[in-house]
Amino acid sequence: DWSDSFDYVLVWDAVHDLADPEIALREIFRMIKPGGRFSMVDPRAHSELADNLEDPAAPITYGCSLLHCLTLSLYHDGKGLGAMWGQELAVQMLQEAGFADVQILDVSYSASQLHFLCHKTYE
Repeated sequence: DWSDSFDYVLVWDAVHDLADPEIALREIFRMIKPGGRFSMVDPRAHSELADNLEDPAAPITYGCSLLHCLTLSLYHDGKGLGAMWGQELAVQMLQEAGFADVQILDVSYSASQLHFLCHKTYE
């Protein structure tokens, strides 16, 4: 049992590809020690299509998502979030998994990525 075993966990560009991202986020939460942190880096996007219209990188990200991310998830009868699941849904799912104080940070060397820094509070 790895409950409360890790001070820090990092997942890069992967949660949106999973068949059951909710279970993955809950398991990550379970494995992190109280007071620990979780970093999730994912594409910079909004959950609503209309909110991505001004992003010049959105068309290529949607294309990659369709051809790669969705196929991975849907092959396993998954949720099919895709790379453009968006920061709004990401924050909601992180909070539902139990994380508090979800911060959305820029990735200094990549304008196309966001860093979701989450904290597991002491019980």
